Amino acid sequence: METFDPGYKEYLRVAKLADSLTGEEAQLFDQLMETDQEFRAAFSELTQTLTPAYIQQLQKYKQPEHWPPAEEIAPPAAIISRSGWFRMAAAASVLLAMGLLIPALINRSHKKQTPEMAGIELTLSNGQKIDLSGAQGAITTDAVTLQNTGKQLTYNMSAPATTGMNTLNIAPGKDYQVTLADGTQVWLNSTSTLEFPFSFNGATREVTITGEAYLKVAKNKDQPFIVHLPRSSVLVTGTAFNVNTFQAGSEKVALVEGAVILEAGNDKMALKPGSEGVYANSKGLYEQPFNQRNTLSWMEGLHYFEKSNLEEIIQVISRWYNVKVVIDNSRNNDKRFVGILNKKKPLDSFLNTLEYVADIQSYIDKENVLHFR
Repeated sequence: METFDPGYKEYLRVAKLADSLTGEEAQLFDQLMETDQEFRAAFSELTQTLTPAYIQQLQKYKQPEHWPPAEEIAPPAAIISRSGWFRMAAAASVLLAMGLLIPALINRSHKKQTPEMAGIELTLSNGQKIDLSGAQGAITTDAVTLQNTGKQLTYNMSAPATTGMNTLNIAPGKDYQVTLADGTQVWLNSTSTLEFPFSFNGATREVTITGEAYLKVAKNKDQPFIVHLPRSSVLVTGTAFNVNTFQAGSEKVALVEGAVILEAGNDKMALKPGSEGVYANSKGLYEQPFNQRNTLSWMEGLHYFEKSNLEEIIQVISRWYNVKVVIDNSRNNDKRFVGILNKKKPLDSFLNTLEYVADIQSYIDKENVLHFR
């Protein structure tokens, strides 16, 4: 069978969703779906990523008045016939929304850089503060020696440590991992907090978390592990799960493997892998399935938006880029957006994409406040 460039295959998949394939291209698409397992799997994933409502929006690119200038999307060396441009425009708009093309194509020279991120701070039970962003390597304090790489903290004790609680604060734009005394691993998202002791000496192992974290709890059925959230708690013996308290009035526990019991007030719920327990002020305790890719993507520096409004986008931008955000125009409040925010890329890249695919314009003023207008 004839081989095709991966980029052309991607075009065929996206153009199929945009309903803009020619007759010849449609035949080729059907042929690849029958004979190419990788092509078929990639198309299936694409249909799950893009919502029908968003795909419907692409139909406007069939009208010449909606064609964007080719030089804003196509590489300089690309030669595209004008008669076929509406298909490429539709495909490119989807790829932009998915973060698969470099979106920094619109000049934003008027933008200012977002503020430099603050450090990661560990406050010991005795009140001593340690900047883990700057003090890397071995740090000795009392009977504990900390090993800090700037991204990960481990420690060992030369003598019995105090049972007091230490507090680890993760700054905006940062993420961090800590291995606790029992071997439990905790990954913390931006603007999250972990309270933990250097040793677990009682009948239980207990920590407190606000924000978002992923935990792989070391198994010890004789010493249950308890995670305290602002209004609920999670009881485990050994498992992997994600907790999220970022949304006001809601706490989520998504179970990846093992088993946990979510408690809130007088209510209890046993979760199975693939289920997410939610405690909401308005609904109480309830269970729902969750998308593991979307829920855990923050650990890779990615956030998937699916039919997300501007408020959700703002919350993530504020956490990841340490910037204050203001909405100047209320007309944008009802818009929905499909796309990916990559924390490893400049904020401008995402804002360019947001402007192109959702017509949401923005600027950063002299006080480093981000405005959506």
